[in-house]
Amino acid sequence: MLDPYARSITGEFKRGTELFGYPMGQGDDADLEHNDLDSAPHMPRCVIVDSSFDWAGDQSPRTPMDATIFYEVHVKGHTLNDLVSYNENNGEDNRDDDSHNKWNCGAEGPTEDAAINTLRRRQCRNLMATLFLSQGVPMLCGGDEFGRTQNGNNTYCQDNLLNWFPWNSANEDQNLASFTGRLIAFRHEHPIFRRPKFFTGHKVRGHEFRDLHRVNTQGDLMHAHNWHDSHSRGLGAVLNGAAGDVHDAEGKPVHDDTFMVLFNAHHEPMKFKLAGKAGMAWQLILDTREESGFLQAPSPHAAGTELELQDRSLCVLRLNGRA
Repeated sequence: MLDPYARSITGEFKRGTELFGYPMGQGDDADLEHNDLDSAPHMPRCVIVDSSFDWAGDQSPRTPMDATIFYEVHVKGHTLNDLVSYNENNGEDNRDDDSHNKWNCGAEGPTEDAAINTLRRRQCRNLMATLFLSQGVPMLCGGDEFGRTQNGNNTYCQDNLLNWFPWNSANEDQNLASFTGRLIAFRHEHPIFRRPKFFTGHKVRGHEFRDLHRVNTQGDLMHAHNWHDSHSRGLGAVLNGAAGDVHDAEGKPVHDDTFMVLFNAHHEPMKFKLAGKAGMAWQLILDTREESGFLQAPSPHAAGTELELQDRSLCVLRLNGRA
């Protein structure tokens, strides 16, 4: 893909088998294995017009969300359901993918084990919540909201039952679909989760928390040594809705509630000391240990007290009152 701001290009488009994802011209019954040929020589390329430019100090542009344009998206990989259900069984001896970002939770493929299925559903809620509570533009693969499966295959170039959507409500995970819908609505209601500019970690005058206040399991501000602790499996982040550095179209500051998101990636329960000074109160509103994800009624918890998160789970709390 060419840089749309390029001032000069070189080379020309040359049609060839190198441009396709698999070898062409081998008939309908050919083994369509991945094509490793280099396509670069067949495509035009951008040119650096300033010969003195040496890339010194080159950095990521860090373009904010409201100025980001997706030119093209390729869906290649596994569905959400398959990420938590398969390790190796993808029909090609694992040649079309690797196992670094998936885990079957203890059994390969479909299972009748209730504990494994419970964990898989929780992992799906963890991943879905992480996506929609993140800054930037959330990209949801179609069908992940109801647990679509491709039987562990990476079907990026297949036109068959593995890649087609089974529009059959009997096979859909209605709890996951409902949870996803509530997550989308929750994100839409709260601008703190879709800021048009980056957090800086700056202090907010008159408030306890920074604009983004990362905390450890003791409720203290994260420092360098915390990030390098290879044994740590817990992390928290307070998103301060009173940061005041984002403005609407009329120039008015955009304010929101303040939220704390807690992550337990450990295989055992973990206790978190809730951040904040004495007198502050939090409300637990989302807990992925629950099949519904969102609690029917908020659960109150005082700052400074401990909240135990189930193994491999995520929680969201909302601050009552001033941050």
